[in-house]
Amino acid sequence: IEGKDYLYKIFAVSFVGASDSTFLPKYTKISDIEFKRMQNILKKSNIYEYDIDVNENDKFISLATCTRAFVNDRETTYYVHGRLLREGERATKYKVKKSKKYKEIEEMLEENGNEKDSM
Repeated sequence: IEGKDYLYKIFAVSFVGASDSTFLPKYTKISDIEFKRMQNILKKSNIYEYDIDVNENDKFISLATCTRAFVNDRETTYYVHGRLLREGERATKYKVKKSKKYKEIEEMLEENGNEKDSM
């Protein structure tokens, strides 16, 4: 943007129901309450566990798209959340592993006869 690059670290990938997504912040500055609410939603819905420190002073970006997967008779949105690298922070590798939520989705796909790799 205006000749400057912005680099974000992904800290959450999730499927969030319509009722929960209304609680995700949509502003440039979030309050402590909004941050805690966001953390709770993402903790429940994150399909990966990232070794990323996130706090209420970080700047976030959220990318969202609709999905028909895992709808359970309600609207579901697929989110990828990242936080801007902090002043002086370098881009480095970090650990990512499947979460409990990922394993639940994987089991559901197997029960429905779908391919695991379709996620």
